[in-house]
Parts: sequence; C-alpha cells; structure tokens
Amino acid sequence: FTTTIDNIFLRNNPVTESIELLVPLETASKVKVTVFDVTGKSVLNKNIERQGNQLSIPFSSFKSGIYILKLGNDKTNTFKILKK
Repeated sequence: FTTTIDNIFLRNNPVTESIELLVPLETASKVKVTVFDVTGKSVLNKNIERQGNQLSIPFSSFKSGIYILKLGNDKTNTFKILKK
C-alpha cells in the first residue's frame, strides 16, 4: 500500500528489497535517513541522494520485522515499515 505524509509518498510497504519514496522536488538533494528496529536501535543512519523526485532506501539486508523510518533533520517525517 501507499502512505502519504507531508507530500512524501511511501511505496511498496511491506518491503522486500528497497523502499521507494516520492518526495517533493524542493526537497534537499541529500536526505538524512534513519531506520530503527522495534527495540529503538538505529540500524541505518546515512544521507541518501535523491534521483529526481525519488528516494530509494535499501532494505534487503534487514531481517523480517517492523521498523521505523525517519526522514530529515529538523522537520522529521516518520513511517512504520514492515519488512517481509
């Protein structure tokens, strides 16, 4: 299904390989991405460069389960992710 928060569209959730996000074109070229597991441990913390209005976040190395995806520094957008 698709989730929308502040004009950011999250596609393919549940995820198997990677998360695809559609972001506004005025979004910075590099987006801070942090992923937490259910215990609150950070499992990914990096800046990912967007391609046009798309942002792809690799998820293939993560175990099945629920994760929290946070985008940005100041105004943070948070998504719940299900990894198959």
